[in-house]
Amino acid sequence: MTKLWLVLVSCCIFIFTLTAIGQVQNGQFQGTVTDQTGAAVAGAKVTVNNSATGLSVNTVTSSSGFYVVKELPVGTYKITTEAPGFKTRTDNNIALNAGTIQRVDFRMEIGQTTTVVEVSGEAAAVNVDDSKLADTVTAAQISNLPLNGRNVYDLIQIAPGAVNVNGVDFENGHGTVVNGLREDFNGRNSSN
Repeated sequence: MTKLWLVLVSCCIFIFTLTAIGQVQNGQFQGTVTDQTGAAVAGAKVTVNNSATGLSVNTVTSSSGFYVVKELPVGTYKITTEAPGFKTRTDNNIALNAGTIQRVDFRMEIGQTTTVVEVSGEAAAVNVDDSKLADTVTAAQISNLPLNGRNVYDLIQIAPGAVNVNGVDFENGHGTVVNGLREDFNGRNSSN
C-alpha cells in the first residue's frame, strides 16, 4: 500500500511540474563582452536596468567574456558594460519578451572609464540562441482588436505560428493551433 501511495504522489508531482513548465513569464539576456580585437574581456561589470520598474541587476563576465542575466520580467531594458581601461558602453531600448533569450554582445573600446559610448536602438530581431517563437501582445493591441468579447483564443491567432483550424481538424479544443501542436495542447479541453 505504501508503494502504491508513493507512485501516486510521484505521478501527481510529475503532472503538476509539466503544467508549470508551460507558464513562462520571464526572459533572459546573454552575450559576450570583447575588446576591439575580439578578445574576451573578463570581469567586466554588466548592469541590466528597467527604468519603468526600477529593476536593476548586476553581473560580471566570465573568463571567456560571457554573461547571462536570467529571470527578468518582460519589458524594455538598458544594458551598461564597464571594465577598467575601457570606455563605458550602453545599449538602450532593448525589448525582452517572455520565454526568450535575447543576445546582446558588446565590443568595448579602449579608453578612459569616464568616456561613455551610448547606442540607441533595438537588438537584432533574429534570435540565434533559442528556437522558441515569442511575441508580447500589448494592452493597446488588445483594446484595438475588432473582437467580440476579447476571446483569448482569438488573440492567440495574431501571434506568429498560430492558425485557426475550425472545420479542418476535429479534435477536442478550441480550434487554434500554435506551431503545429495539437488543439487540445492549448490548455482548454472542450469540444468546439
